[in-house]
Amino acid sequence: MIKQLEIELKGNFPHLSVYKLKGTYLEIMSGNASKSNAIKKLEKQFNITRQEVIALGDNFNDIDMLKYAGVGIAMGNASDEVKSAADEITLSNEEDGLKHALNKHFE
Repeated sequence: MIKQLEIELKGNFPHLSVYKLKGTYLEIMSGNASKSNAIKKLEKQFNITRQEVIALGDNFNDIDMLKYAGVGIAMGNASDEVKSAADEITLSNEEDGLKHALNKHFE
């Protein structure tokens, strides 16, 4: 039912961003509101390039951010769709995947 609702909302309201979260509910927001747009603002504020950005995520609303970042890292507990959008996959949240990824890139 959620998947069908997601398809209908995207078709009828193309100006909105609609994301399935954990397969049980939808996140609906302005089409201009995204994590990648937030990163773009931070790039300007801190004078960095997207190649310098590392983004980590585990859910459908992270896909645009993972694709945009210089290095997109999916958590091990992410869905296959999220993992396929990433450059790398780290350990799960329960296995300290964030710590593992940060150690790998900042040692």
